[in-house]
Amino acid sequence: MKAIVIAGPTSVGKTDLSLYLAEKLKNVEIVSCDSMQIYKDMDIGTDKVSKDIRKKFPHYMIDIITPREKLALGEFVKKAYTHIQDIFSRGKIPIIVGGTTLYMHFLIYNLPIFTKKDNTLIKYLENLNNEELFEIIKKHFPEISKKISKNDRKRLLRYSELALKGENLNLNFWDNLEKRFSFVGIFLNRKKENIFKNIEKRVDKQIERGLIEEVKNIIKKYNFQETLDKFFFENKKKDFKEIYKNFQRYFDDFPALQGHSYKEIIFYLYNVLSLDEAKAWIVKSTKNYARRQIRWLKKYLDKDKVWKMYDIESISFEDIFKDVKNEI
Repeated sequence: MKAIVIAGPTSVGKTDLSLYLAEKLKNVEIVSCDSMQIYKDMDIGTDKVSKDIRKKFPHYMIDIITPREKLALGEFVKKAYTHIQDIFSRGKIPIIVGGTTLYMHFLIYNLPIFTKKDNTLIKYLENLNNEELFEIIKKHFPEISKKISKNDRKRLLRYSELALKGENLNLNFWDNLEKRFSFVGIFLNRKKENIFKNIEKRVDKQIERGLIEEVKNIIKKYNFQETLDKFFFENKKKDFKEIYKNFQRYFDDFPALQGHSYKEIIFYLYNVLSLDEAKAWIVKSTKNYARRQIRWLKKYLDKDKVWKMYDIESISFEDIFKDVKNEI
């Protein structure tokens, strides 16, 4: 028996296909591979399937932590893989729906997962300039130093941290992919302009469904008000781009606030953006995310021939079902 893995850019139709296959195959349970759907009370902005659907078709890795908590990549993979093994053990077929491409890859392939960030070490490294960080990397990872820009401070900090912790950093692990389990790989795609149209429609629907109230509820229920008030007071004289950048650093311990649709609505609530501007920024950031997903998937899925790409505009879900049924 094989699992089914559905990958593709945001707004392409992955969830719809997963539910169609669940209806047709019956003997399935679904594992979400989305780094934002893990958060409780964040339903509209993450486009979770309804609780009624979840009662009909069990879904895992949804609503497992609060927005004040953090789930590292390694912990995510461990939990999701345990669910997949359990589904197999009960004679059912897991459908993995890959909302976050990085998480999906680490879940289905046995890729190296590095240790958690060491905040004490990071604070030390943050006091070093880029040249000093680069020299650390050059000493420990000479081959990698040839491939990294001295201006890429984010990677310089992370790779320096890994170097000083004695991690074995090998960026060529994609060349020898080892599956954690057998699966049928589906890569859904459609014309980029139509993906973008879907994103625009989705943002409008999110606002109509009550995204603003959802964000207000999260701020109140999970006690973010005081911290947000302090941040926006400290940044009130700065321009939007600087506030945007500072927000990511300031709330690094709360990834839930960094999600598409959430931080932009927070900016709206604090009068940094008008509602139209907030919607435009959500659309822009989500389109950029879709572009990155497409590039990532085309680059890495080609390394494992188990994947089959489907242009959703020229083939029906029924045709995909027939292909899948023959392979599982």
